[in-house]
Amino acid sequence: MKKTKKLSVSQNALYNMIGALVFCFCQWLISSLLVVHLSPEESSVQNAGLLQLAISVTNIFFAISCYNMRTYQISDVKNEYSYGDYIGVRIVTAVIAVVLCLVYVIALGYSLETILCIMLYMIFKLNETFSDVLHAVNQKNYRMDYVCISYCLRGISSVIAFSIAIALFNNVLIAVLAMGIISLLEVWLYDVRATRQFGSIKPTFKKETIFTLLIFCLPAVLSSAAFTAITSVPRQTLEAVSGKEALGYYGTIATPLLIVQILATSIFNPMLTELAEYYNDGEIKKFTMRLLKNLVLLIGIAAVVCVGVALFGEFAVGLVFGKKFAPYTYLMYGIVGCTTMYVISWLCTNTLIIMRKLWVCAVASMVALVISMVLSRPFINLFGMNGVSFSIILAYIVHISVCISVIYKGMKLKGR
Repeated sequence: MKKTKKLSVSQNALYNMIGALVFCFCQWLISSLLVVHLSPEESSVQNAGLLQLAISVTNIFFAISCYNMRTYQISDVKNEYSYGDYIGVRIVTAVIAVVLCLVYVIALGYSLETILCIMLYMIFKLNETFSDVLHAVNQKNYRMDYVCISYCLRGISSVIAFSIAIALFNNVLIAVLAMGIISLLEVWLYDVRATRQFGSIKPTFKKETIFTLLIFCLPAVLSSAAFTAITSVPRQTLEAVSGKEALGYYGTIATPLLIVQILATSIFNPMLTELAEYYNDGEIKKFTMRLLKNLVLLIGIAAVVCVGVALFGEFAVGLVFGKKFAPYTYLMYGIVGCTTMYVISWLCTNTLIIMRKLWVCAVASMVALVISMVLSRPFINLFGMNGVSFSIILAYIVHISVCISVIYKGMKLKGR
């Protein structure tokens, strides 16, 4: 294994943030603009709808393929499992996800074209599944510059492949297939080669290891599913209570603030490696200080965003989305609160995974989901569209309260 220079936590955070923003922007370009503007006018709406359906369905099974195992992997400070073990398990979860996805789309009775598009997009997403397990190796070795390059290469090459294919063939299936092929080449030619220097990444398939990791990380998967549903349930309730137009306004206003979520999580993600090392070494004071610094940084980001919304929100919304959306700028304040609470909850969840309190993650997320489900309808009736944000915020506050109480007890026990 070749020794490489480690980057600082701040350098890793910067590289990860840049890469994540570029990749997410490229995916947004494909799904929101290119599929419409590069398709012939008579088929643009149909192509966009087919791609959006493929994205929505595969997101469920992509989560299964990743199995929410990355934090567990990077916090394996004692190296209980090899890189090959984690890659082997990821291959198993990927196969399970593909089979479940196929069964799901057939059971729903989609047309052959729709099934093919969804399955091709699922294969495209598997490149992200495999690059994720390799990125965890890069992160563990404090070299997230490789992650940044990977994100940029994969994002830009996907845009080019999709654009050329959709323009030449006017066929979403061929365009998605082109993205899948180019992404596979990127993973093989760059990610694998960049990661190999840190040790063997040849997949290993030990029955006991696979079974142990699948069982042990199951609560993290359940937690992830419930955690995602905390925000989706109130939105679905808004559509049921107030109609698609209300959801359209809320969803459109919320879209730009996803950048805050991506920005915050991409900054904090590299810090999890350091948190894991502090906790494993019993350096609870450093562990606590790092957590507090993360929270202060998050509050600072949220404050800056709120000031930006107050000064430029209405003008920016009108400029980007049109004047009819400007009166709904007030929704941004509640959505900023949702985003802030989301990132704090995300940080608490990953801290508990580092502490190996995975069932607490699952219970906290499920309790918060119940709160979200119970409060969403009465809050929407009482506060209108802002009721979506208020119910989500309260659900996350409950989630954070449960997590922090367990984290505090765990730190006291570890610090003895």
